[in-house]
Amino acid sequence: MITLEYCEDGEPVSDFNYRHWLEKFTLTIRAGLDIDANYKVSTSLPIIAVRHEIAKGEIDHQKIIFKFGEHHLRSNEYGVMDNWPEGYCDIDLDLCSKILRLGAKKRKEKKLHMEEENASNLQSETWVPHG
Repeated sequence: MITLEYCEDGEPVSDFNYRHWLEKFTLTIRAGLDIDANYKVSTSLPIIAVRHEIAKGEIDHQKIIFKFGEHHLRSNEYGVMDNWPEGYCDIDLDLCSKILRLGAKKRKEKKLHMEEENASNLQSETWVPHG
């Protein structure tokens, strides 16, 4: 069984070297040895990459346990985990959703401001016949 633990003292895997990390990780699985291996990572990218490999059918989901604190998680054959504990690889998603909400709020405020400006301009440009 291969354990992939998400923890503070794990290896930080960057966008620039995750493929290399994934190759090392999958070598353990592809060797076909019945060994227990533990990998510790402190970034979510390797977790996502392994789930992607599971979804592609390159890694057998039954050979992997994902660990977070006291939580032992499993994915299905599609790389999906049902019980997602708070704090587990959720920083990126949380920040992205905050960016989207802030963007929507700013667009709404900008649109309202422009509508108010246009209404004000229309009032000052109203033509009144002389005579």
